[in-house]
Amino acid sequence: MSEFDLKNLSLEIQKAYESKKIDEVLGFYHPDIVMIGPSLPKPVKGLEALKTVLELQFKNPQRSVVKLSDFSINEVAKNVFTVLCRIEGRQLIYYSSYAFRGWLSRMFVVSDGIPKIIFEHLTLEK
Repeated sequence: MSEFDLKNLSLEIQKAYESKKIDEVLGFYHPDIVMIGPSLPKPVKGLEALKTVLELQFKNPQRSVVKLSDFSINEVAKNVFTVLCRIEGRQLIYYSSYAFRGWLSRMFVVSDGIPKIIFEHLTLEK
């Protein structure tokens, strides 16, 4: 996996999120995913739990416009990579919106040449 591949994959994942394509989004995650974020009351563990969270999130009329930048990509072990990037965006709900920014970190494991996210953490700045 090259840095270029993981950066492009991250951008592809974001497009799937923005289009609210749940099956496509879930396809990027490892079955043992652990996700932590400011809108989650506790860590989400496993694909079924993530699917439940995404179904609720995607049912909401809000949509997000997000930009990822300042990528830092590291191989931490054979076939294990971390991707850290700046996240900036705007949540749009009907006629109101709010801006946000922070950091998104993901750990990918590569199996049979396919990278899957096994850990994800979003931190927003105040």
